[in-house]
Amino acid sequence: MKKYKYVNFVIILVYSSMFSGLNAQSPWARKNKEGFTHLGLSVVGPYTSLINGPSLRDTERKITDITIQSYTEYGLGPKITGIVWLPFKYVSSSDLVNPSTLPKSIAGNRAGLGNPQVAIRYQFIDKKIAASFQGKVEFPLAKDRQDSMYLRTGYSALSFEPIFSVGAGSKHLYGFAYGGFVIRTSNFSSNWTAGMEFGAGGNGSYAAVFLNVLQSFYNGTKHDKAYTGLYVNNQEYGAFGIKLIGSFFKQKMGGTLAAGFAFSGTNVAAAPSLNAGLFYKWKGKEPGESPVKETSSF
Repeated sequence: MKKYKYVNFVIILVYSSMFSGLNAQSPWARKNKEGFTHLGLSVVGPYTSLINGPSLRDTERKITDITIQSYTEYGLGPKITGIVWLPFKYVSSSDLVNPSTLPKSIAGNRAGLGNPQVAIRYQFIDKKIAASFQGKVEFPLAKDRQDSMYLRTGYSALSFEPIFSVGAGSKHLYGFAYGGFVIRTSNFSSNWTAGMEFGAGGNGSYAAVFLNVLQSFYNGTKHDKAYTGLYVNNQEYGAFGIKLIGSFFKQKMGGTLAAGFAFSGTNVAAAPSLNAGLFYKWKGKEPGESPVKETSSF
């Protein structure tokens, strides 16, 4: 196996309601029975304003959005990887931003599942350039009770996300770009998404930068009261960020730090997404290889 494929191990995620579209868009597939699992914590806020086009709009209350999410990749066969996301959310609203106004929402909190997701990635080009297609399904298991708190832990819609990704890497550098669509049911608008990521490092330690854009087609009829900015219709953003990855214990385990920032958007928090996590990976084997043989170079 070519050594440039090691870059697949360093695609660490940024978790938050605003940057959920960034999860795992690399073009590299896992080897058969090879795996990677990551447990991450993301915090957005407390924030008091939303990016709304060229200006900011105050929320009614201070909003906090916390996510604990597990993410797992597993090699199902040659060039095919299965991926599972399982998010748990805690969202809350507290003090009024402008105490002189008559509030339309009440303070409170909500905890529960976000939107679990499953995906299959197929890498159809496996040379100096890697390319893959990924199909993802997001399930409407989040809490979306229509009450006066206006707090949601995810979208109340079934979502489908086809993504095409292409990239290349060397021993110390990697880069990839991707594009695709997010199609949602329940009268939510669909979106197009695109982005890129570049990283550098070695010996299990890496630094990366990313850019991502999500834009709505405005083809949905769902009307949301955007008091909180949590999972509302026609949400859009342009975002950039940084990731730091370090490995230990013979590079089988490691830690991650990341931060994402929106530079434009509609109904997204005017606050960074701050992230930390731990990961573990295990090796698979190619047909005919011993299960104890070194099969990758990270």
